[in-house]
Amino acid sequence: MTKKINSERQEIESVCTYCGVGCDITGVVENNKIVKIFAHQDGVVSQGKLCIKGKYGYDFVDAKDRVR
Repeated sequence: MTKKINSERQEIESVCTYCGVGCDITGVVENNKIVKIFAHQDGVVSQGKLCIKGKYGYDFVDAKDRVR
């Protein structure tokens, strides 16, 4: 589900892909870039918490060396 906060900022619900656990996450997107990731507070798997990779590991999406 996507929640539009304003014309440049939105929250997008997804699932973390770093491991097989499948934590529910929400990504905050501004100007087509992820600026923050947080866990669903009522998430069955994550129970409101993320590991270090899930919380801060989104920078690879826009990495310059990434094959596109």
